Amino acid sequence: MTNSIDCNFSQFGEGPGLFLIHGIGAARDAWRFIIPKLSKYFTVITYDLRGHGKSLLTKKNFNFEDLIEDLESIRKKTNIEKAHFVGHWLGGMIAPAYAKKFPDNTISVGLLSTVAGRTLEEKNKIFDIIKKMEIKGIPKTLPTLKSRWFTDNFIKENPSIVERRIKQVINTNPEVFLNVFRIYAET
Repeated sequence: MTNSIDCNFSQFGEGPGLFLIHGIGAARDAWRFIIPKLSKYFTVITYDLRGHGKSLLTKKNFNFEDLIEDLESIRKKTNIEKAHFVGHWLGGMIAPAYAKKFPDNTISVGLLSTVAGRTLEEKNKIFDIIKKMEIKGIPKTLPTLKSRWFTDNFIKENPSIVERRIKQVINTNPEVFLNVFRIYAET
């Protein structure tokens, strides 16, 4: 039995399938600048992880396996037999887990700014951030995250992009955001 949900997705271009998987507190439009280039060579599929963007939220305490099943459900709906899977942050953890579970559907995996493993100390640091978000609230903790996500120079030169990203996080259901952060810490 699958626990997948109908995630909102978009499809662009023609060619081999290329699924782009965003990170925590983002949405499928995170890829908006690269889609025009990639869609010249690939059928590009972007989607909102459950509870993100325009995707449904059936339960707030979903798990990592649910996220993998959501991706498989989208692959089936697009009728793409085999594809490339590229993920950023949490998406960079979903892509290889998907490839491991569904190797016959996978051509390649690309990982962007993600984690291959972490020490107990690193894991505890993430849980400390989660605890701060639970106590102080996500908006008050975002300055800490913003400095990890963007360089000082990028923040200075691209304030509208940074502000858009912060608003996206704030608009994500707080329980979902904290749940995916926990998944990120545990995976």
